[in-house]
Parts: sequence; structure tokens; C-alpha cells
Amino acid sequence: MLHRIPAKYPRLRFGCIEAGSSWAPFVAYDLRRQQLRQEGRSAASVLGVPKVQLESNVFKQNRIYITCQVDEDLPYILKHVGEDNLMVGSDYTHRDPSM
Repeated sequence: MLHRIPAKYPRLRFGCIEAGSSWAPFVAYDLRRQQLRQEGRSAASVLGVPKVQLESNVFKQNRIYITCQVDEDLPYILKHVGEDNLMVGSDYTHRDPSM
């Protein structure tokens, strides 16, 4: 996202599979922190990090799809990822941990 790879390839979709989704709110938070730190600075790059312009949902904006585990805090995660970018795998060969 920082190096605008999704913008360079507008038809490409990204999937984060079998890693859970609890990390996603932190990533969204950290990207917003970086954006706030860069505000007011005139340089195109700050400490080697390109300037970031984020919309309200960074996952939807960048076509990033994330699988979740059924026992994660889904209401909290949905606030950050959105229902269109969160998936549950249906091809697991192991037992569902919620059983």
C-alpha cells in the first residue's frame, strides 16, 4: 500500500489467506499514523516512506481480501476491514476451531 502497488495494477486483487484477521485493525491504524506524521511536510518522501493518501477503508481501496477465523472478534474487525473484504475459508481440511 505504501508503495502504491495496488494503484499500479488496478485489476489485481490481493488475498491474505490463513493468517486470521486480527492484525488488520492494527495495519489500518498504523497506516493512518504514518499519514498523520507526514501531514504538513513538503517532501514527497519522509524517511524513505512515500506519502500516503488513505480513504476510509484501506482494504477496500486497495482490493485486499482477508480470511478470518470464526472465533475472532468479528464485529470489531468488520469496522476496519468491511464486510465486502472479509472472507471465511470453506475448503479447510482441518476441523473448524469453533466446534
